[in-house]
Formats: sequence, C-alpha cells, structure tokens
Amino acid sequence: MLGKEYHSNPPIQDGSSGVGNVTNIGGLNTYVTGSPQAILLLILLSDVFGIHSNFFVTLNAYSRFGVSVVCFAFAVTYHLSAAHIHVARNSLKIADKFAAKGGYRVYCPDMFNDDPFDSENEQRPLPVWLEDHEPMFGFCNFIIIVATVSPTSEEKGFEIIKPFIEALKSEGASSIGAVGFCWGGKTVSDLSKSKLLVQTSVLLHPAYVKKDDISAVEVPIAILGAQNDTFTPPNIIKQFKRVLDAKPEIDSYVIIFPNVAHGWTVRYDTEDPKAVKAAEKAHQITLDWFDKHLK
Repeated sequence: MLGKEYHSNPPIQDGSSGVGNVTNIGGLNTYVTGSPQAILLLILLSDVFGIHSNFFVTLNAYSRFGVSVVCFAFAVTYHLSAAHIHVARNSLKIADKFAAKGGYRVYCPDMFNDDPFDSENEQRPLPVWLEDHEPMFGFCNFIIIVATVSPTSEEKGFEIIKPFIEALKSEGASSIGAVGFCWGGKTVSDLSKSKLLVQTSVLLHPAYVKKDDISAVEVPIAILGAQNDTFTPPNIIKQFKRVLDAKPEIDSYVIIFPNVAHGWTVRYDTEDPKAVKAAEKAHQITLDWFDKHLK
C-alpha cells in the first residue's frame, strides 16, 4: 500500500516555456537543450512527480559538477497543458539556463507518451495509473498485490533504459552516473548491477529497493535516506549499509539525514531555509560522489 508521503506535496506548475527542441533518442521523445560536446553524463530517475520545478532546481545544483545531465523521467509529471512532452515549462526554462551557463547537454525523455499521472483525477489513482505505466514488469503486482506471475523486476527497466544508454554512448559518452529519487531509486539500483550500464550511482530516499538489490550492486554507490521516511525507513537503510560494508571491494557511502521526510531532496519548500539547506547538502553529497567516481 502506498503511503501518503509517496506522492504528497505535488509540484506547482509555471506558465513559461523552454527554448530547447524535441527529438527522438533511443525510441523516446526527448527534450534536448545545451551543448552536445559533454562526454560525462548523469542519468536522473525522478520520483512519482517526474520532471518539475524543484527537480530542475536539483539539476541546476548538479550543473556545478561540470557534466551533461540526463533527466530520465521514470516517474510522472503533474498537471501539464498541451506541451509536446510532459515537462513543467518553468523547469525547462531552468534547464535551458543550466545548459547555457554550464555548457552541458540536458536530455529529458518523455516516458509516458503524453499521459502523465494527475493526482487530482480521483477516477485514476496512482495504482490504477501504474497499470498503464508500470516502470518495470511486476511493479504493479507488487503495489496492488495482483496474484500473477511476472518476469523479474529488472527486465522492463532494462528494456527501456538500454536503448537510451546505448544511444548516448554512441554519441560519445565516456562515463555515466545514475541518480534515483524515490521511485527512480529502484531502477538505479538495477542499473547498478552492471558496470556495462553505469559506472556509479546514488539513491536518494529510494522506494521498492530490497536488500537483494543492494547485494547485487557492482558499482560504487551512495544511499541517502531520511529519518522520517515511513516508506523506506531508517532500519531498511541500515540494512543496506550492513550489506555494503560486507563488500569492501565496492566503494559505498550511506547516510540517514536527520529531521527530514521522504522526498526531501526534490519536494522541498524553497521558502524554508532549513529545508533548502538539507536538500542542498544532499545535492552536494551527490555531486561529490560523482566527482570522485566519474572524473
């Protein structure tokens, strides 16, 4: 059963627009902006609200890392008008500014074929929406407990991600890091099981990640949990740490942030200094991790 915090505090939309263009990469309609010269990439897998204003504030923070950023929206955006892909318009403007000032290439694929989750649609709550847009085989079965036999959870995620990663590599990407927020954390944990897909990863308040997922990790990984997270509580994060501590050959870093809740790194109040400070600290840890393992 999904907890309220899993999809609480939805993003607020803005009426401005981006200056990039839309193209197809790896079979996905993708908003592209910035310099095509960057060869170090980050794949960002978002939470259930997908690419929205705060998420691009996160991208703006990542821009200081000096790499191209891939915003791979494995989750949904909220309330968008007739844009070609469901990306918050103000977010695109922030991404454009990020790309222009930092000289990076930013990719924002539309995973949902113009059909984002609308949290105000009472006729189509999240479990129902997920029946059409599950991020991986078996995901909906896990959430709403449908008694059917499904392939492993990795298969569909790999089916979607691999062509995208291969397309990026064909354009000259030398190293790729992956960061997953909430829902995106599960897919990033799956990507982390192969050095051929990504070279390092970061999970922030991850959802649906299991101990077996962490046991199978083959790349350096950092995990940032929240003290007040009932979805992936501190005791689960501590389990992950014990698993990683038993694998000294894999560089790892695990921390539980005090006095914050699930989603604190992307769905925070920009008018709250404490919330901003906690989010920015998490962003900096993420940047430092990628700096250490990609450069």
